[in-house]
Amino acid sequence: MHLIDAAEPLYLLARERLCAGGVVDDFLPLFLFEKGGGLQTLLHQLKYAGAMGIGFWLGEQLGRALHEKIVDLQLDAIIPVPLHVVKKRERGFNQSVQVARGIGRVVGLPVTPEVIRRTRYTPTQTALDIAERKANMDGVFGVPRKHVRDIGGKRFLLVDDLVTTGATMRACSAALRLAGAKYVVACSPALAHRASL
Repeated sequence: MHLIDAAEPLYLLARERLCAGGVVDDFLPLFLFEKGGGLQTLLHQLKYAGAMGIGFWLGEQLGRALHEKIVDLQLDAIIPVPLHVVKKRERGFNQSVQVARGIGRVVGLPVTPEVIRRTRYTPTQTALDIAERKANMDGVFGVPRKHVRDIGGKRFLLVDDLVTTGATMRACSAALRLAGAKYVVACSPALAHRASL
């Protein structure tokens, strides 16, 4: 698997796109997702074969690689990108929660999957271009009223299993900001170029 270098053009472009406008403060990926590569196999086993241990393991790798940076950022909690209840019921679990738990075990932060909710079902993003992905994610996430007090003034690590255009991460982060989050860092074990999907 290909570890991402801080000077990698794909990473720099993704970071610039994600952090534009200040919705996301930073972006910390670990591996480059390459079609037919080992990471693709792992993610497919995680998402479609129920191999939840892979998500936890990927989270541990990410947590170890980013431990110092995450600790230095003085984050309060880890929030996994939520699945819609229908998709979660179909799959039986949320793969981003597994990744978040692996990170949390390494860096000692709590995982709080309940503070953000996917408010409507959306089709898969894989066949959509950047503009369509953004439109597909508009207004999809929200913070339940009972959790708003848990968000205000706090600093979060937002985790997804795979980042392509960043539309999902930006939409989640926007919901957290609207609820009063002070700082949001997007994080993922995998960064993909659309051509890799």
